[in-house]
Amino acid sequence: PVESIVLKNGISLYMINAGTEDIARIEFVFKAGMAREPMALLAGTTNMMLSEGTRNYTAEELNSTLDFYGIFQNLSADRDSAGLNMFFLNKHIEKALELAVEILFRPVFPEKELNLMMKKRLAGYRISREKVQNIASDSFYEAVFGNNHPYGRPIKEKDFEAITPPLLKVFHSEYYTPRNMAAIISGKIHENTPHLFEKYFGSFPDTALPAGN
Repeated sequence: PVESIVLKNGISLYMINAGTEDIARIEFVFKAGMAREPMALLAGTTNMMLSEGTRNYTAEELNSTLDFYGIFQNLSADRDSAGLNMFFLNKHIEKALELAVEILFRPVFPEKELNLMMKKRLAGYRISREKVQNIASDSFYEAVFGNNHPYGRPIKEKDFEAITPPLLKVFHSEYYTPRNMAAIISGKIHENTPHLFEKYFGSFPDTALPAGN
């Protein structure tokens, strides 16, 4: 059974109380996938850069803190949605939520880290172009949806150079908002879960938040 509540700013929280081990998984989901990007690579890059530095943590500090508390996090983006998954011991739920707020709502999109990431992604793209399966898949979606639709838009090498921190900040401010967000927590649910979610996420206004603020 799923228990659902709505935070005071409209965020939907779904709780699935199952399992005996004192651990939990939270999935934060935003309507921020490729379907909403005005240019290729923007949605995925925005999501990948969320943990590359925030207002209060450098990327190194963030990773070190996550490791210290034994919190595993994974960012993901697909055609329709993007978000963050976290696994943690229940005794560290408050720290997990604190770090989730940093990652999701306070990224700073540092230019140096972005440039390094895009160079790696470009190298991976060039390798993928040598595989017939990838070329065929891209051609299929382009034929079905058209090259002007986000689902069918072909990725070119020049697209990797077009992504800049200001573009990421604009996309983030438009789509990583309470209005576009839902959270799903499953496992052995901590008794203070609703209160802690309200504390860390319920106070955000249902409007766009500038990255880093």
